[in-house]
Amino acid sequence: MRDADGLYAFVLGDAARQIADVVRSFHASSETVSGYGRFTITRPRRRISRLVGTLLRFPTDGIDVPVSLVIERHGLHETWRRRFGRRACVSRQRLANDRPVERVGPIELELDIRVDHGTLVIESHHARIALGPVRFPVPRSLTPLIHAEVRASADGLRNRVTVRISSRILGPLLAYEGELTETSHR
Repeated sequence: MRDADGLYAFVLGDAARQIADVVRSFHASSETVSGYGRFTITRPRRRISRLVGTLLRFPTDGIDVPVSLVIERHGLHETWRRRFGRRACVSRQRLANDRPVERVGPIELELDIRVDHGTLVIESHHARIALGPVRFPVPRSLTPLIHAEVRASADGLRNRVTVRISSRILGPLLAYEGELTETSHR
């Protein structure tokens, strides 16, 4: 795969061909895409974990929550615009030192993107605080752990998304899952 194929296709190389067409079209394309769906969002009951989630502006708990995602692509740079009900979250993804990195506010997460038995898997293991051109490593014990999986829905028409965000110290912080239907591709 070439950089003209988009960030995920570039990172995955030939492995991108192992994911379902509906997932590849949405996540490993070079074009801007958008989709919507309904998700279940779960936050932990522990007070300290809920406080951290609130400080990080995580969405609130809910069943059948309207969700939208727009991925704007410019070569190997992507802007992800997520909306969970009325809560918006914008992140940017790019390559840094030949590794995919997602930035949310001043936090940069180094991503591992791979295919496992036809499922697109995205995980974070390292984090940095970015202040202008300077990067400060986040201690491993404080690094947010993200595990996301995207596969085709049972009928093969939608993206089935499962995301878990946790902390080594606090445990689970946020989980959401549901199906995204692609609404436009440009």
